[in-house]
Amino acid sequence: MNPAATYRPPRRSRFERVMDISPGGMRVLAPDCLEAGERLPVELQLPDGIRIELWAEVAWTEPPRDLGAGCESGLRFTDIPDYDRQRLAQIPSLQG
Repeated sequence: MNPAATYRPPRRSRFERVMDISPGGMRVLAPDCLEAGERLPVELQLPDGIRIELWAEVAWTEPPRDLGAGCESGLRFTDIPDYDRQRLAQIPSLQG
């Protein structure tokens, strides 16, 4: 028997802050160190309100420099359609 409704707990971000983002990936600060090779679901909301859901792979992680500072990690977008990559490339704050 299928239930009339399903419950999906809210997803909590594993990142404290996105430090920069590009069409190929992003650099984040996380309270817990992410493991290189780990795959994570990522949802981006663009300035025009469009949401992009994609997967990213942790390319590298740098341990915290200060106690309690969190770890910096570089994420590489995987399986991102060309049109979504082009959308990211067109955002003025990402060009450079």
